[in-house]
Amino acid sequence: MIVLIPARGGSKRIPEKNIKTFLGTPIITRVINELKVSNIFDEVYVTTDSNDIKCVAEMAGGKVPYIRSKKSASDDATLHEAVCEFIIQHGLQNRHEIMAVALPTAVLLTSSTIAQSINDIQSGKYSSTITVSEFETSPLKALSISADGCLEKPNFFSDNAQSQTLLKYYKDAGQFYTFFTDEVVDRNSLVSNRCKPVILGKLMAQDIDYPEDWMMAEMKFQYLER
Repeated sequence: MIVLIPARGGSKRIPEKNIKTFLGTPIITRVINELKVSNIFDEVYVTTDSNDIKCVAEMAGGKVPYIRSKKSASDDATLHEAVCEFIIQHGLQNRHEIMAVALPTAVLLTSSTIAQSINDIQSGKYSSTITVSEFETSPLKALSISADGCLEKPNFFSDNAQSQTLLKYYKDAGQFYTFFTDEVVDRNSLVSNRCKPVILGKLMAQDIDYPEDWMMAEMKFQYLER
């Protein structure tokens, strides 16, 4: 089984995010190491449009078979497009094989989460898996601001509704995905209709879009290490 890390260069909000030092080690190196420690994958592949990312990934033991096309590395490109480019490059589009994808900033990804995801898709009950985390506050409690600057409350829920009675909602944790190679190229998403969510606790997931998110991820990582 193979796992792919799609690691595009050109991050704007956090420059060089995919190879930025995370507690002394490039963040993508930590992800590659965790994938190798899981002892599940035959190969860890990385696709990138950046020579700097290529060098760091190869030093960590990842294989970088080609430099991504401009189309799959553009600001408008989707994760699905980058994955399908890899599948087609390797002639896997007609094979019914399990493949995994880990994001280069999935520094809180653990071997147990990887194993659970693989076990779920191998069970035959599901055609894909995705790591998710629960919204800390229900979207049903969302507030908005009107054009004239006043606070507005969309009519999603009753003022008397208690949080524990509201339906739970989840979001993509941006960590790990599994699917079948022949099926994923025939749809527009890594996620299939029969997708098993692998639910992560609050300490096990962290979006890393802004510098403050990076600091929070480091704090969670250090806490879990202890």
